[in-house]
Amino acid sequence: PFDSLRVFHKMKDFDCDPSQKSYVTVLAILVEENQLKMAFKFYKNMREIGLPPTVASLNVLIKALCRNDGTVDAGLKIFLEMPKRGCDPDSYTYGTLISGLCRFGRIDEAKKLFKEMVEKDCAPTVVTYTSMIHGLCGSKNVEEAVRFLEEMKSKGIEPNVFTYSSLMDGLCKDGRPLQAMELFEMMMTRGCRPNMVTY
Repeated sequence: PFDSLRVFHKMKDFDCDPSQKSYVTVLAILVEENQLKMAFKFYKNMREIGLPPTVASLNVLIKALCRNDGTVDAGLKIFLEMPKRGCDPDSYTYGTLISGLCRFGRIDEAKKLFKEMVEKDCAPTVVTYTSMIHGLCGSKNVEEAVRFLEEMKSKGIEPNVFTYSSLMDGLCKDGRPLQAMELFEMMMTRGCRPNMVTY
């Protein structure tokens, strides 16, 4: 992350004004490298020099906040304020929040957000569906997780190895090993190769 910051500051030395995209790229790198304090300081600097918030920059902040249970609510607050800032949440915004909520067992909120996402014509991705399936299995709502798998297939969204593995794990823990085995066979026939998590 420090290399990206050095290059970024060098641009200024050569009288090359960094673009909004350059700022967002560096911000994303800082979040990806878990340099969250630095990322928020960098975002503050963006605002101080007059760069308006964009969907991309706010998505990066939401992703950072959804990594910890104690900061998910701050991520939700940014999400709720996005329209006031002239930014409409996109599929990535919803997917990131849903993933964070599911990770920390807040499945009812995730379901509500998923419903809102669909109503606003933001298409859920394989990652969003997988997050929901994983969260539902973790909260012992395995039957609902099965319905989510059927729904995604009906919409032409191909499940990946993580989708199948999450549901197979949920089925096994729910005392349904035969159904888990059927799912494994379906995964193989659809050309999805298992990984270590599957086994």
